[in-house]
Amino acid sequence: MQRKTRKVLVVKRDRKKGNELAQHLRSAGYSVKVANTFNEARNSMAETKSAFYAAMVDLELPDGNIREFIASSGFVSFCHVIAYDGPCQTPHVQPGLGMVMNDDTSKSLDILERMGRQLQDSAGIRTTTISDVPAVYEIANQTWSKKENVVLTHFLQRQFIFGEGQFVATATINGLKRVIGFIGALIVRGNMIKRTWIEFTGNGTYSTHEPTGDTLACPQIGTDREFLLRMEMTGIAKKLILAEQELARQMGLGLIAYSRFSGFEYQRKMSPLQTPGEYYEYCIKTGFREEQNIGMHLHFGGQTKSEWILPNACPMDSDAGGAIVIVQYPTPWLEKPVTIQLLSEERHSYQFVPM
Repeated sequence: MQRKTRKVLVVKRDRKKGNELAQHLRSAGYSVKVANTFNEARNSMAETKSAFYAAMVDLELPDGNIREFIASSGFVSFCHVIAYDGPCQTPHVQPGLGMVMNDDTSKSLDILERMGRQLQDSAGIRTTTISDVPAVYEIANQTWSKKENVVLTHFLQRQFIFGEGQFVATATINGLKRVIGFIGALIVRGNMIKRTWIEFTGNGTYSTHEPTGDTLACPQIGTDREFLLRMEMTGIAKKLILAEQELARQMGLGLIAYSRFSGFEYQRKMSPLQTPGEYYEYCIKTGFREEQNIGMHLHFGGQTKSEWILPNACPMDSDAGGAIVIVQYPTPWLEKPVTIQLLSEERHSYQFVPM
């Protein structure tokens, strides 16, 4: 991503210092908005379509203080916050506020660059806790086009059924931890793969988890894409998949993803492609360059085949053509790969039942 896409909001009581800081940032390739009061800053935020990468703000201004400003504008409106406090001798992070430093303009850019590097380095993976579920739910809402199909209690049930198979990615934003991605898994029998999302996942609850099965299956992965783009963070999805790979290795299991097409709806509008099967053939010809979801799994080492395209497996996901795609990951810890076999066609109930 080009540096010029990074937008910075400078809010300084001293107009001269504000312009000096803005010029310093622009010379480094940043796009800068300058305000002299918090009210002007809010107006700038309202006029700007995309969110700011950083805010560099005086701790106190005549019309308020920075904590009030952050509370009113939303803490996640900025990836980074630098608060200027004249008496401050040593730059330091205050959780919920950001980096606090003195008014040394020459150091501001270096500190902002360092904060960006530290943010990338802070990304970590851990098992999901009950307190993470609301954040996971919000990210899942970004992934599914049909919001009514994302049910909060389903994520809670997954925690009780197979908590050790659920992971989140977190990062430290201005001194506070934030969930930026998640992945879910359950154990199934590789030779008895069910053909619909509802049957495979127990209507999204993972109640079909079989502790004695031989395959770890990942039906859902999601990241806070808008926020990650703004933070310029990469590699989060790969870290989540690696966490499931390590769990599969520890448990001596095979590993599959039960995924969906992300680019089908766009191609259906732009080309004659009308079925998931036709779209899959198109993806093969184009090297999956335009298919983000399945292309990601293949890039990370997964493999799929045409018979693992399950049409009408998830009718409520119309943007993916209602199809599910099975991707199998290599498992060098096993003597031989788990055989993936679909159950024979049966009568299915496709009704989505919120729980």
